[in-house]
Amino acid sequence: MANLCREASERASNVNLKKQFINCAREVASSTASLITAVKQLDSSFTEKNQRECTEAARSLYTAAEQLETFVDNPQTAKQLALSPTDASTWQRLADNSKVVSESIKRLVASIRDQAPGQVSVNSFCVNSKCAL
Repeated sequence: MANLCREASERASNVNLKKQFINCAREVASSTASLITAVKQLDSSFTEKNQRECTEAARSLYTAAEQLETFVDNPQTAKQLALSPTDASTWQRLADNSKVVSESIKRLVASIRDQAPGQVSVNSFCVNSKCAL
């Protein structure tokens, strides 16, 4: 998402639009990094404090994504981006980046799932239970 915002900023002719896209990119990237750090911390030490920090980091990322969605859904933003609707290279870049964003989100979710607190213990228990049967 951050790369899409950066590219949208490069294509925008309106200075305020450029700044808004850059700010959105910064917020999404920062919130994602904070969430990853919080999940790793929670995995290494499952405490109430770390749970709260992880929840807050997830909430922060959700808020950043929600703000980006609100900004992009704004009719003025759509108008600015629609000035060159037949530019094939723009559509191709959008398609390429959409795939990258989608794959990144899938990897993030898989990483969170695989590194979830207690996941190693649960997997170990399952393996040991199968061996015992």
